[in-house]
Amino acid sequence: MSLAAAGAAAAFAVGTFGAPVLAGTAIGVGVSIGITYAVKKIKVGGKSLEEHAKDGVQGIANGVKSGVETVAGWFK
Repeated sequence: MSLAAAGAAAAFAVGTFGAPVLAGTAIGVGVSIGITYAVKKIKVGGKSLEEHAKDGVQGIANGVKSGVETVAGWFK
């Protein structure tokens, strides 16, 4: 295959597959930025959604820790 034909094939592949991939990437980055902004800036009950999520995870962790301590106490 000649160099010109290889270049034409590469340009066709990038033109056919590259633009949708780049557009998808740009959309994904934009959505990610939007979600990050929303989670940090939207307030519900005086706290951001991020703070609510952190509190929820902390509450679950404390509950699991308490349960493990209770079960461990059964074997002392």
